Amino acid sequence: MSFVLNYKTEQLQERGVNLVKKLEIKEIATRFKHLNMIAIVTILSVMVVTATFAMQGIAGDASMRLADIHLREALGHFNLHVNAELTLLEKAASCDSVRQWFANEGDSNKKEMAFDMLQQYASSMRSGEFYLGIKSSLNEYTMNVDMPLEYFVPHGRMVEGYYVDEWFFSVLSVDNDFLFNLTADKVAHRWRIWINYKVFYEGEVVGVLAAPVRIKEVLNSMFGSYNDNEVRGFMVDSEGYIHVGSTNLSHYSELVDELVHISSIDNALGNIVKDYVNSHEAPFDNYGENKIVRLAGELFGYAAVAGIANSDWLVVVLFEENVLFSQRQLMPLVVVLVITTIVYVVISQYMWSTLRNKAMTEQRLVSENEALQNLSRMRTEFLVTISHELKTPLYIMSGFAELALMELEESAEDTKDNLKTIMDESQRLSKLVDRLLEISTSVKSESVDVANAINRISALCEPILAKNKNKIDISVEDNCPNVLASYDMLIQVFVNLIGNANRHLREGVIKITAVKESEMVLFKVKDNGEGIDTDILESIFARGVSGGGSTGLGLAICKEAVEVYGGTISIESTLDEGTCVEFTLPIWTAEGDA
Repeated sequence: MSFVLNYKTEQLQERGVNLVKKLEIKEIATRFKHLNMIAIVTILSVMVVTATFAMQGIAGDASMRLADIHLREALGHFNLHVNAELTLLEKAASCDSVRQWFANEGDSNKKEMAFDMLQQYASSMRSGEFYLGIKSSLNEYTMNVDMPLEYFVPHGRMVEGYYVDEWFFSVLSVDNDFLFNLTADKVAHRWRIWINYKVFYEGEVVGVLAAPVRIKEVLNSMFGSYNDNEVRGFMVDSEGYIHVGSTNLSHYSELVDELVHISSIDNALGNIVKDYVNSHEAPFDNYGENKIVRLAGELFGYAAVAGIANSDWLVVVLFEENVLFSQRQLMPLVVVLVITTIVYVVISQYMWSTLRNKAMTEQRLVSENEALQNLSRMRTEFLVTISHELKTPLYIMSGFAELALMELEESAEDTKDNLKTIMDESQRLSKLVDRLLEISTSVKSESVDVANAINRISALCEPILAKNKNKIDISVEDNCPNVLASYDMLIQVFVNLIGNANRHLREGVIKITAVKESEMVLFKVKDNGEGIDTDILESIFARGVSGGGSTGLGLAICKEAVEVYGGTISIESTLDEGTCVEFTLPIWTAEGDA
């Protein structure tokens, strides 16, 4: 009886042990499954978010450049269109017979001679007409190529303070010899661009000679090639009211109509125009800077504003940034990732359910071990597949950038440079995807040309530094040896360090040096910016610690990357004096590479 009881007790104990082992294996398997799915979803999410933000940043910089280019082209077309008329008007205003009659309005002989001369100049101008104002009598005249002399008489007298005569007194009050203005014709009530030129006699202003330019011709020259869904252009007065623009250009009428304020397009745009007018004295000169700003509205991403020289009105160009890149373009990729993840989860559920239902014998343990190995292989294949699928849209982006470069052979050099950067960064993002395949392999080591890498970094960081008007000063020791590292890693470290310096520096210089020291190459990134608070300086390389304005990951990533290759990194900083980051990397040798 005792033997049987002991035997039964041993059986119960053995069953209990087996049951505990079975429960432990089930718990481990369940945890592994959940962690595996979380890791996959996290990796996919990070890749999508990283690609989105990278492309948005590149597209944003390119959009700002394109908005500036469109603005400069519009101003160039304006000047090109009116310069011929301006030259003829200047000659007419400088003609002796015209100047003498302006000074002696009552002399009929001088009047006839001036009339004949003005007729000759009018026949060479597009509009074929002139508008005249005599300073001494304040009489105003109009004439055209078909008018007989007997009709060349005053049709009114100008009154200071009367809004329709403001153009005349505005021209007399400025130092410039000529002035542009945008106003309506008194007689025909049609909008015209007026070129108003002072007439001098014996050093004194005796009147103003004006010639109109048809607005529709100028608009077609400035904005005729615009697509309203991508780019819009407007001519705005100093109060912010739109007089003419590219919208509905084909239906444009020169008849005077009710004016629309620029703020009706975007609330912030009205304030941008107001700020520009307040910071630039009108009439604007030829050296006024172009102002490019990011808009908060949903219609257009960027606005470029500049004053037209010798006038008190402005050109505003709106540019839609989604023309270059939109999050909707990533939707096919997101759909593929979601479907693949769902399939993966379903397959995983099935596999683990099958494993949990098998008996916990030795043979089944071996089978479960083989199933886990197969699952690991499936995960690796899954990552390879996803990496391939992710590279496909990157190749497409690169292809479209190359196509745009070929189509823009005749465009501005800056535009081609920007699109070249999009292509290069797409290819670099493709390399980041390739690095997913290196998770289970050793760190990639190669011989890196220091001078070549630093010059590449300088070119990549130029758009970033331009925002704060900073510059890079590069000093690489002659015959500086190659280092044992990864080219992409060195690029990433410098981009992080230069980006940190740029955030805390305005209109300064970031110095980069590389010199050989013993068996290492010493790199320095130094600025004279705001510096770092001593309270956080000791822990600045820890994850999440930031000097302000960043996530606190950049320096931590730099430290890990440098130390992987046997290097060191350190930092020195003084508030209001600047920061210097030093790091070393070993010199490449054939034996070291082996």
